[in-house]
Parts: sequence; C-alpha cells; structure tokens
Amino acid sequence: MLRRSRVLVRALVLVGAAALLASCRGDARVDVAVGDDGAGQVQVTAGFDDEALARAGDLRLDDVRAAGWTVTGPQKELDRDASGRTWIHATKGFTDGQQFTAIMNEVTGTSGVFRDFQLRRTTGFARVTYTLTGTIDATRGLDAFSDPEVAQLLGGNALGRPAADAIKDAANASLVFAVVLPRHVQGSADRVVGRRAEWDVPLGRAPITVAVRSNEVQGAARRWAVIAAALLVLALVAGVKARRRGRSRRDDRASPALLPPRVSVGPPATVAPMAATGPAPAAPAPTRPANPRRIEVVVLDAMGVLFPDADDVDALLIPFVRERGGVDDVQAIRARYVDASLGRHTAGELWSLLGVAGTPSELDRSYVERFVLRDGVLQFLDAMDQRGIAVACLTNDVSEWSVLLRRRFELETRIRPWIVSGDVGARKPDPQIFAALQRALDVPLRACLLVDDRVDNLSAGRKQGMAVVHFAQQPVEGSPYRRVGSLFELFNRGRVTT
Repeated sequence: MLRRSRVLVRALVLVGAAALLASCRGDARVDVAVGDDGAGQVQVTAGFDDEALARAGDLRLDDVRAAGWTVTGPQKELDRDASGRTWIHATKGFTDGQQFTAIMNEVTGTSGVFRDFQLRRTTGFARVTYTLTGTIDATRGLDAFSDPEVAQLLGGNALGRPAADAIKDAANASLVFAVVLPRHVQGSADRVVGRRAEWDVPLGRAPITVAVRSNEVQGAARRWAVIAAALLVLALVAGVKARRRGRSRRDDRASPALLPPRVSVGPPATVAPMAATGPAPAAPAPTRPANPRRIEVVVLDAMGVLFPDADDVDALLIPFVRERGGVDDVQAIRARYVDASLGRHTAGELWSLLGVAGTPSELDRSYVERFVLRDGVLQFLDAMDQRGIAVACLTNDVSEWSVLLRRRFELETRIRPWIVSGDVGARKPDPQIFAALQRALDVPLRACLLVDDRVDNLSAGRKQGMAVVHFAQQPVEGSPYRRVGSLFELFNRGRVTT
C-alpha cells in the first residue's frame, strides 16, 4: 500500500509537470507548512487543463487516501482560477521531523527530486530554532519524476507522451517547492518573503541545497531573565547597604567619645486644654490616585488607519485588475485576494490567477503607487517617539505589497514590528495573528492599544486583553468602543488614553 500510495502521490506532481511540458496550461507545487510546535503538513497540488487531464488518464486516488493523505479533486475551482483548470490537492500532516522525512520520501521517493529532507526543532533559553534542510535535484530530467509504475499509470510514458517530444517544450516548465516556517525565514531561496521561502524547479537545474531556518525569541522567558537579573542586582545592593549599616554601628560602639552629650530634660510643661467646641471633624478619607492602564505599544491597522482606503480591494485592487484587462468577477477577485493575504499565493501568482499580464514586480510597483498615506501619520509617529511609546502594525495584506508599502513611505524603522497576515497565515480577527503579535513583542498584549476600523477586529483584540479604540470618521452604529476620527484624538495631556 505504501509503495502504491507513493507512486500515486508522485503522479499528482507529474500531472502538473505533464501539463507544463505538453505546452498545456498547468501548475504543480509542493508546499510545506511548519507550526510553532514543529508539527505541520505537506501539500502536493497539481492543476491542469482538459488536454493534460486526458493525457494523464485515470488516477486511482483511493489508494492515496488509504495511505493517510487527504485528497480533494479532481475538480475545477472557478472561485480561485478562472482559467478552468482542474485541480487535485493531496495533504498529509506530520507531528515531528521523522514523519516529515517519511512524507517527503512518499512524494517523489528517496532517489527522486526531493531528497534527504529533514526538519529539526531545537530549544534553548528564550529561543526556539526551526531548521529545514534537504536537496532538490532535477538534473536527471524526466527520469527524476517517474519510474515504471508511474509510467504505467500514465499510459506507458512518464508524461503521457514520448519523452523526447516533452523535453522540446520544457524550456519554461518548472515545479515550485515552498516552505512556510513559524517565523521569518533566514537562508537563501529564489524568493524569501516573511515566513515563506520558494524555489523554482525547472528540469535540468543544478541540484539545490535547501537550508533555511527561523528563530523564535520567547518574550516571556526573556522578560523573566531581565526580572531575575534586576532582582539579583537589588539583592546585592541591599546586602552592601546592610553591611555598611552594621559596620557603622560597630564603629559607634567602639568610639563613645563621638556620641553626642546626654541632655538633661526637666519635667514636661503643662499645656492648658483647649475649650471644647464640639467633636473634632473627621479626617478626610485618603483619595486613591487613579490608576489608568499604561500603554507601552500602540498597534495600528494599515487599511483604514495608516491608509485611508478601508476596503482596498474594492477601492484599489478591483479597478486596477479591470484596467489591466483581468477578470471582471468581483467575487473571484476578492476570493483570490483573501487566499494571497493568507500566504497561499505569492503576489505574482495572484496576478496570474486574476488574468493580469505583465512582470509581477512591475505590477506590484504600479499597484502600490495607488496607495496614499493618511494625513498626520508622520506627525503621530514623531509624537510617539518623543513619548517613548512604540508603534506596531497588525494588518491583513499580501506579504509583498506590505513590504513595498512600508518601504515607499519609509515606515520600516518607524513602525515595528509589522505583523502581516500573508506572513502569518491567519487574518484578523483570527486569534492566531494576535498570537503572532504577542510573540513579536516584549510586552504583554494588555499593555497594548489596538487602533482599528473594524468592530470584529477590536472585539478580538479585547478578548486578548488589549485596550481598543475604534478609528472612524463618523459614529458607527452598534460599536461599543470609544471612537476617534484622527490619531491625535488618542492623546489627552500627552498620555495615550483609551
């Protein structure tokens, strides 16, 4: 069963490659996602048009399911791909590095394209490191993707057609291998954006050594270390002072001449009592000083707060796609944008899915140029800096666009950290994106003020213990939160108020 399932999962990759190599329209990729605990999943995706599907023949996916893979498709997904391709997704989860290695061996075999893959999660004081290594080797060309069983499944040829004919059309064909780690990826790849690294795997490319990692600095442990060090210093200071007082008392006893002379005091003077004029007034009860919440970090939303277009999809993306001759289905544009903002597609893949032709980097730049920064943001950041209050950003956005936006308006160093849904894989109001914010901060969320234009996001922040303020130009019916129409309304006598 394992042998058959491995071959069939490999066939899913082959179908996408067959579509590409046959000059059909297709896509094939392997995605690895690693969670905070070192567990995660491997997903094999193949998309192909009707011609490629006919060449691939019948895939017996029941064996794949029986081997523990969750399979969806074959099916068309018009809500995310208007081209009409048929898609198959096969997903299998792992709980540790050993299972991860076994699953990667199932995808293409121990001598296939993806070899010697390992995942390690190591812990140290206040730090967790995730390391993923392996080799991507497509130097053997088509043979790297097949064996006799796969060829039999696909009608006698590895790609459903003579290999010599397929190679002629393979110049621009490639598979994609992608890795998402719990924190920002460190290491080299064809593309590295936030938590995601991607490699293109064209046939014949020299072997690629995959070695990426991400580090999680555990804020709670680090804070306890600082507290412990501070307590140690205080204890040492107290000990020094105690020794000095003891030494001073010993010196006094040893030198009586240094004591002040005794003073003779006569009987106490008689004081005439005051005439009774009624009970003395009660002393006023001590007033308890107000103890407002201390805000150490202001967390701003991007769309609707930093930038005035609260719905950037309707206001900016849909008009841009239409102007560039892309799809005209509003719901499809929204659905594909949401997928990209969850890190499921790169910005380049999103443009392709939206039918927008052009170089991805040029499209990204042209689109980002449509954004404008809200008036007063820079002055607000200056005021925060003067008061020693940090500013962070928590936003739902496509990773590449968020990077371009903060660079364009020179916000990278003035607002930190940037927690972006495309990097995290979760959108507000999902608790996971707030958990990512907490991991990136050195203070608890209860010391943070969330400024957002959506009630659902504010409610989610309140559940995490944050102070919240509703940013809206006009009153919002049903909103239970304090409203401000500008960032400077957050201040009262120099303090951030909630």
